[in-house]
Amino acid sequence: MAEGREQLTHYNTPAFSHGGDWVLVLDGIEQDQNIGGLMRSANAFGVKALWIVNTRLEALSPKALRISRLGKKGMPVRFFKDTAALLAALTESGHRLAGIELTHDAQWLPQYKKQPEKIALVLGSEKHGISQALLRACDEVIAIPLFGEVSSLNVTVAGSIAMYALATMSSGEF
Repeated sequence: MAEGREQLTHYNTPAFSHGGDWVLVLDGIEQDQNIGGLMRSANAFGVKALWIVNTRLEALSPKALRISRLGKKGMPVRFFKDTAALLAALTESGHRLAGIELTHDAQWLPQYKKQPEKIALVLGSEKHGISQALLRACDEVIAIPLFGEVSSLNVTVAGSIAMYALATMSSGEF
């Protein structure tokens, strides 16, 4: 082990930038631990806003906020009553809609070569994935290749992998 090696803290960890204007869209996600975990990852990977649609929730729970740690800091959260309202907001903001989902026409994440400056990354519900209406509206669908016997990942894990991959390919620093 290297002499004098120390872990970095919250105060001396370097921050990188990918320069994008990203929104994370949670479609039908309702479990506090997933919302909090995704909010924390979104903050870590430079997402600018969290938009939540197709849920019974009207606000972030104390548990979700606790799990997010500082993830909510500086990140606006908007709730939309339905897909139509969300799509209108995305059209107005000029964000491309990219779903993270396993479909027949999805592009594999390692092969995704676009440099997304204004992207709305969509993650679907814990049980059913992205709703059909929102999936049809996606400009593109990106899938994470799986190598084991499971056919899907937890939404927080999948979202974190996708945000990391997109951030590192877009930053130009790696």
